Amino acid sequence: MKRGFLTSKGKGKDGARRIARNASETGEPVPFRPDSKFQFSDACRLYSGDPRIIAADHRLSSPSHFFFLPSAENATMVIIDSLSNAKLISLLPLWEKPIPPPPAEPAFAIRESGVHGVGMFATRPIARGELILRERPTFVLNNYLSVHIDQHHAIYESALAGLSSSAQAAVCNLHSSFPETPEMSRMRGIILTNAISVSLPHDSTIRYHGICPRLCRANHSCVPNAHLSHVSETFECKLIAIRPIAEGEEITVSNLDSLSVSRAERREYLQERYKFECHCAACGLPEAEVAKSDTRRAAVAAYLKHMQAQQTVTVARVKDLIKLAERDGMVEEALVLALLGMEYAESANNSPEALGLKAQCMNFIRMLDGNDSNKLVAFAEQMNLSPEQLAKVLDDNTTETLGLNIEGFFKTCWGV
Repeated sequence: MKRGFLTSKGKGKDGARRIARNASETGEPVPFRPDSKFQFSDACRLYSGDPRIIAADHRLSSPSHFFFLPSAENATMVIIDSLSNAKLISLLPLWEKPIPPPPAEPAFAIRESGVHGVGMFATRPIARGELILRERPTFVLNNYLSVHIDQHHAIYESALAGLSSSAQAAVCNLHSSFPETPEMSRMRGIILTNAISVSLPHDSTIRYHGICPRLCRANHSCVPNAHLSHVSETFECKLIAIRPIAEGEEITVSNLDSLSVSRAERREYLQERYKFECHCAACGLPEAEVAKSDTRRAAVAAYLKHMQAQQTVTVARVKDLIKLAERDGMVEEALVLALLGMEYAESANNSPEALGLKAQCMNFIRMLDGNDSNKLVAFAEQMNLSPEQLAKVLDDNTTETLGLNIEGFFKTCWGV
């Protein structure tokens, strides 16, 4: 993407063309698009052509602005933000580096689930730590923008108007968990139902709602088999398998802030936030098994909440809690516990235990960040392994087929 601006041909000291100072300096109404389902409101004004920035309402002193990528009428991304942020965002070098294209044969298909409406299903076996999908958001909204209810329709329709027809359809065909009311437009419902929290490298303190039309097809589970993460530096979202996924199995993620709460608490939150009662593999267990699961989750939560006040801590206790966390798919909690255990072992000069817990940390990191995680690559080098070899070691609990001289590796890591 070019980083100059059509609105001003003057060059600054750094050779970059400058943006006009306010929308009235250009003030051109946005042309009607006969091929588009959506149109810009009459209050919209073109601020700059390249990058393509449009003021949402020129009558306001500080209107929201739409930044479209690429800078053409058929954009694939829109970011709704203040003008100052839109200008900073437009200059980020990351836009010149598109993310790698998806493989010709993806590992999943999106189809009717029979239970959750539309879902994402594996079309082949997927390995732990494998990247299932990477995607940049199509529709992005600054969390802190103040948009009056009366403006919702005009703001959202104008934002969609600058997108390509396929991008419009990808967003608008998503499910909304909220009935349409004067206070809740369908697009607002789509945002609240599907958006995830993302950030941009110009200011990591600013949070955005981001909609990734394919990634958000993965339904919720309280024992998910995949993890959804966001990488600010490249502004992409990644879906990683946290355990092996069988062909035909539904790919699921967690919509919860934490999995270390009881079924009753999870259901209450999901009902209030997403308007559904969860009947996943964890929530659908017999009552006796639900009680056991709740007890395990509570033990992990209690330890993490009061870990600073622990008077006596043993590596054995931490390892027991890691097993409890793994049992209920609490990978993030298990990683925190493994990091704590590693610190305890190192402070006690117990190198074998520290190495074993570090290996467990690497295993949890690959579940969350993927097999190409920088931390995993660095640990593989430390063990004189390639990342692929380390992934195989961690998956198979065996070193013989690799001919590696790391005796005792698994005895330390897993106590076998």
